[in-house]
Amino acid sequence: MNVIKKNHKKQKFSAVKIKNALVKAAREAKVSAATSKELVKKVAVPVIEWAMTKTKVKSQDIRRHILLKLAKKSKATAAVWKKYDKKKK
Repeated sequence: MNVIKKNHKKQKFSAVKIKNALVKAAREAKVSAATSKELVKKVAVPVIEWAMTKTKVKSQDIRRHILLKLAKKSKATAAVWKKYDKKKK
């Protein structure tokens, strides 16, 4: 499955990349390791499962799904994710 990046290039989908980004954002938000694990389980895994049902998906759709779920689970982690996302634009 391919991810369509903002610059329209295709990249192979990586579940590990999503999980690592979420763990990094949680660490920067200073949430506990247990909470970080829970976020991966409740946020990253469902988004990864959703993405795997597609033949291709836009990176912004992945980010949007993650932020929607993250906002419900950890506002601090969502804020860090948004801050990082703005830097990349």
